[in-house]
Amino acid sequence: MIQSLDLGVSIYELIEEVSTGGRGVKLPNEIPAEFMYFVGAVAGDGNINQNRRIKIHCPSDPEIVERCLNIIRNLFGVGYTYKNGMLIVNSAVLVGIVKKFGIQAKNKASTLDVPPEIFRMPRGHISEYLRGLFDTDGAVGIKPYGGCVSLSTNSRKLARKVQLLLLMFGITSRVYSSGKGKGYRVEIADRISIRKFADSVGFYSRRKKSKLFRLLSRYRGIARTKTYVVPAEIASPLLVAIRGGEGISASLLHKFLPKSSRYLWEHGRVSITKRNLKRHIQVVDKLSQADCEPLTIGKGLADSPLLFERIVSKRIIRGKFIVYDIMVPKNHNFIANGFLVHNSGMVEPLKIAMEHGIIKWETARQTIGPYRFTSFLSVNYNTRVFERGYEVTVRDPNFSAIEERMLCRLHRLTKERYREIAEKQMELVLGKLKMEKANEIRDHLTLVHAIETEHPLVKDRFEYKPILLTEKVFEEVKRAREAILDTIAQERLDFSPRLERRAIQLICAMSLMSYFKDRDERIRVDPEALKLGVRFYVEEAAVRSKEKFDPEEVIRRLGLS
Repeated sequence: MIQSLDLGVSIYELIEEVSTGGRGVKLPNEIPAEFMYFVGAVAGDGNINQNRRIKIHCPSDPEIVERCLNIIRNLFGVGYTYKNGMLIVNSAVLVGIVKKFGIQAKNKASTLDVPPEIFRMPRGHISEYLRGLFDTDGAVGIKPYGGCVSLSTNSRKLARKVQLLLLMFGITSRVYSSGKGKGYRVEIADRISIRKFADSVGFYSRRKKSKLFRLLSRYRGIARTKTYVVPAEIASPLLVAIRGGEGISASLLHKFLPKSSRYLWEHGRVSITKRNLKRHIQVVDKLSQADCEPLTIGKGLADSPLLFERIVSKRIIRGKFIVYDIMVPKNHNFIANGFLVHNSGMVEPLKIAMEHGIIKWETARQTIGPYRFTSFLSVNYNTRVFERGYEVTVRDPNFSAIEERMLCRLHRLTKERYREIAEKQMELVLGKLKMEKANEIRDHLTLVHAIETEHPLVKDRFEYKPILLTEKVFEEVKRAREAILDTIAQERLDFSPRLERRAIQLICAMSLMSYFKDRDERIRVDPEALKLGVRFYVEEAAVRSKEKFDPEEVIRRLGLS
């Protein structure tokens, strides 16, 4: 036990303790759950003095002291004094063990902490630790219209970490400050969490146990609490997507659900309880033929233990800090300061950009954005390239869905490509490459992009022109599609129809270069843009197929080489 805790107690101190106390010190091989009750009680109403003694005094609840006495007597067999409701334990070893659990001799009340070792313990150990804390520093408050279970402490760290420990049992709480920052109160106020506290933690104190029972006996009916509802901001788009995805009309749904409730929920006028969400989804599930993705998400949300809390405030912490990208295998999620966080890194911002969402990137020094990406962007990512095909080495499971939405290009560094790159680099250094046109091209594209997105600076000066898509564009894409499918021997394909849509988008984007060519109200598809777009389609289909066919052969057959 001493070795597992790294107590820093020398063998000489152990010998001295044994000889002074006149009896041996028993040390269990593992930390028993009941010992954590003793640790919690010491954290609450105990103290450690400089003479390496532990004192616990609970005059209102003598049974707490008696239980602590039985624990240390049965587990350790150390010397103690018990008189007038006060327990004094004389043991340097036991003091050393208790200190490892965040209890210090000096300024104990304000320096109390919950070390990582407690968070890693089994639930039974954590439950005993919390019971010891709440038995000594906890209280049950009964009000005319409800009540609460609370814990008072002078340590902000202890208050915040007790809040996290309670969340392990699905118990939600709030931390309140006295205002001067010298006292904190962890308060469990909602009915469901109080019931969970009674089942998972509870009290050993007869007085507090009786008061908790009186509080619970006042509750009748179904609990209605803010922590067990899905906010309107989340529920509204989800319910609309569920109904739309399953193809169910509002009039049909009204036969099974109240019209007013459905309207309020779908239009985000009110939040919805998980009980009502589950009922709503059960009705839709009976009326639908197959589960769409939003319905699957809704089912999981209705049955999940997830709780929603409104963000009260945000603040920027200025300065230079070391930051990390954290990737957790298998689950891909982790808990950070009580928040469920998805793997960090490049994937989430990239996903937002590809869905034309707004990216706002905040650093310690400045805020970058918000930006909405409505054009193509270039991304390089790690792959393992083989003789035929490649394998993505990005570990995030969401990346495959993102890569499927990309224009995928694979360039091998062959001898020929190496020579071309090396020669261009030399020409650039010697000034043989003419770069004057680069700025003009960039300015031209920037202006056209601003016109087509109706930027306020140019909206009234230049007319927005849509791209005119003709049957010829779709015929060329279809011709390329048939040539590709005829070349691939296998029945199953490794790419999706999204390739055709992206090819058409690319053709339209490249045709924007022709904005100023004529005064027509629409921009005609440029022949060169059409040719390049179809080439991209063929080459990407080959890459997605792990190069099971030669794209150059298909391109020659289509007359695009």
